[in-house]
Amino acid sequence: MAATRQLRAERAGLVHDTPSTVRRDVYQVPIPAGANDIAFFEDNSWEKDSLFVQFTTTPAGLDAFLARLGTHREHLRDGLVAVDVPPRLAGHVDWRFPPGHHWAGVTLRSRNLRPAHEITVNLDSPHRPVVFTISTIRFVHGRHSTASPARPAGDPFATRPRQRGAGTRVRG
Repeated sequence: MAATRQLRAERAGLVHDTPSTVRRDVYQVPIPAGANDIAFFEDNSWEKDSLFVQFTTTPAGLDAFLARLGTHREHLRDGLVAVDVPPRLAGHVDWRFPPGHHWAGVTLRSRNLRPAHEITVNLDSPHRPVVFTISTIRFVHGRHSTASPARPAGDPFATRPRQRGAGTRVRG
């Protein structure tokens, strides 16, 4: 069933719709209120999962998007196309970044169990920036570790280590 769903998605290419709330939360892609021309594509593999998202927004929406990712407009490097669509996906995600346009970009590395983000913005129309982003979650397979990964403060998934004798006793 999952393989069939993945095959259908790959054939479809970019889906002109808003990704589900769950997808946006998992990949941490905060699409700002009022964004339009939204499209997405999800690619899954053994090593990594990626969500490709594009949308048109306002200057305030761009600022809100970047702030939610922990950065701001001043970190966008003028002339940088940070988004790199792998050649095997070019037929599915038909993003082109030709010269002669006002591109700006930033790459946000994965940290504290967060996905990495590649962001490129078309600023040809400063009042209607077009955002292209790839959010990538990488997996580590086959490694054994005795240490737990560091969890950010307030992480709802953080668990406390079990203390000796803290289990439920059954009297019999």
